Parts: sequence; C-alpha cells; structure tokens
Amino acid sequence: GGEDVIGGGKNKDKKYREKPEALLKKIEAKQKKLEELGENTSEGKKFKDRQTWGSVIDRAQGVKVKDDVSLLNKTIKRKQKQKDTSREKWQKRAETLENNRTKKIKDRQE
Repeated sequence: GGEDVIGGGKNKDKKYREKPEALLKKIEAKQKKLEELGENTSEGKKFKDRQTWGSVIDRAQGVKVKDDVSLLNKTIKRKQKQKDTSREKWQKRAETLENNRTKKIKDRQE
C-alpha cells in the first residue's frame, strides 16, 4: 500500500485517525517537496507518480484517502464552528446556573 500517502495507511481505526489539520500540513509538506524537486524534473515526476499510485492503490483497497484540500478546510471550519457553538451553550448553562443560585440566595435572605 501507500504508507506515506496522505490519509492512508494501516490505522483506519477511529482512535488513530489523523486530524484534518495534520492531514492538511502533510499535503502542504508534500506540495512543498514537489516544488523543491520541480514538477518537470525526473525526480519530481517520480515523486508525483509515487504519490498518485499510492493513493490509487489505497483507494482500491478500500482506504479513504483524504487528500482534497477544500474538503479538509471545510471539515476544519465545521469542527471549529461546532466547538464555538458548544462553548456558547456551555457558557449559557453556567450563567443560568449562577443566576438561579443567586436568586435562591436572595429568596432565602428575604
């Protein structure tokens, strides 16, 4: 298979899945390496072919290859939005709890 292919490999288990941020960094690193080698040079072509074939083989084996930059960016954005909404909900919960607490204290004092 393509162990060095982005998103592929043996660890398909959810516990070991790579985060989209890490996958994006890997893609950028591979693109940078390709630029350094030069796309039109023999080494650059060899590198690109190896990446392409590795991902093709992984896809044929049923591994989900996550190498689409736009989809990874969407995923990162969606997860960040979920975190933000969750944070807001939690703050609201804590606020209402505090308000109820102070209300009860006032009622006791009266």
